[in-house]
Amino acid sequence: MGVVGSTQNILDFITQRVQEALDRNVNDHLQFVLGTESGMVTSIVAAVRKLLGSVKSCTGRAEINVEIVFPVSSDSVRRTSRSSSLGLSLGQAGEFMNVPVIPGVASGEGCSIHGGCASCPYMKMNSLSSLLKVCHHLPDDKHSLSAYEAGRFSLQTPNGRLIADVGCEPILHMRHFQATKKLPEKLVDQILHPWDNGRPMSFR
Repeated sequence: MGVVGSTQNILDFITQRVQEALDRNVNDHLQFVLGTESGMVTSIVAAVRKLLGSVKSCTGRAEINVEIVFPVSSDSVRRTSRSSSLGLSLGQAGEFMNVPVIPGVASGEGCSIHGGCASCPYMKMNSLSSLLKVCHHLPDDKHSLSAYEAGRFSLQTPNGRLIADVGCEPILHMRHFQATKKLPEKLVDQILHPWDNGRPMSFR
């Protein structure tokens, strides 16, 4: 099983499957492998714990185990230590300290399956001194910074579509799905009818 959409859709998918397992009241082991940012770990774990905790005290309940796997870049893990409780209670911190590493980076930036800010080469090029150099040129009355401005809105794909339009399309599809709970007709048509006038329809 899988889910497509925003991070909220992913959270809803997991909580729905957990609730369905609780309603069945049969011993079960649910496993979710996520291809999303590990920054969702807090909200997902909190939601799952709340559902499981709501029936924990009930007698005669089935044993439901929920396993959630977050693929995380090796650049986006933090070693645990006894000296850092990560802002948790002693009991909760003790659970985390039993594992050598946890998702996330020490300085607090977000991370994804590819590492996010922790391994992004563009973020590593940034520095406070470089930022100050740009700020010292503001306001840019002499247009000295114009040459470095990305021409992202004027570039086109090989098929003549604006890069901005192509880049926005997946986000617009996702927003439509989030609002209506249905895939947009345009996306469905592109998937079901990939050929247009005898030629393959391009998504670019």
